[in-house]
Amino acid sequence: MEQGMAGLKALSQAILDDTKDGATQLVADAQREAKAKVEQARARAAEMRQQTLARAQREIASLRQASLATARLEAQRLLLQRREEIIDQVLERAREELRRVRQSPQYDAILRDLIVDAVEQLNQPEQVFLRVAPEDAPRISDQLLQELTARWNGRVRLSLGEPIDIEGGVVLETEEGRQRYDNSLLARLARERTRLRAQIYHILQGE
Repeated sequence: MEQGMAGLKALSQAILDDTKDGATQLVADAQREAKAKVEQARARAAEMRQQTLARAQREIASLRQASLATARLEAQRLLLQRREEIIDQVLERAREELRRVRQSPQYDAILRDLIVDAVEQLNQPEQVFLRVAPEDAPRISDQLLQELTARWNGRVRLSLGEPIDIEGGVVLETEEGRQRYDNSLLARLARERTRLRAQIYHILQGE
């Protein structure tokens, strides 16, 4: 009887020991698995931080580049605006000077040169009409027309045409208006605007 009880007790102890060993193993396995998951989570978090940092750096760099580009465009816009303001100021002063030129003793010679230049621009047509402002019409004398005709050995016949509303200078037209060249003072000034724009731009650039 006592032997039987002893055997049962030993069996129970063995089962208990096995259970304890199994539980210990399970706990150890669980701890290793938990530790592995923690390490994985830390690695993933570190990776995400790196990715987030890299993305933030890219976004900052992109914003910086966009900001610089915007600043450059604004600077360029202001430069062009200033250039046009300077050109307008220069042209306005030139207009005032041209108004004074019309009252000067040199204006007759200037008007003659403008007529010659316009005829050359039209490739010396056979017949051309000179159109000037009403107050300039008396300056186009018969003697002047004869001198100009003689300049091209009679190949170009010049006549005074209808008055035109211009501020000095001359507009030349061939018969029936097939060709026309505006050599008025303001037209010449307008043609100078492109050259002035380039010159002023280089000055503003410090070139």
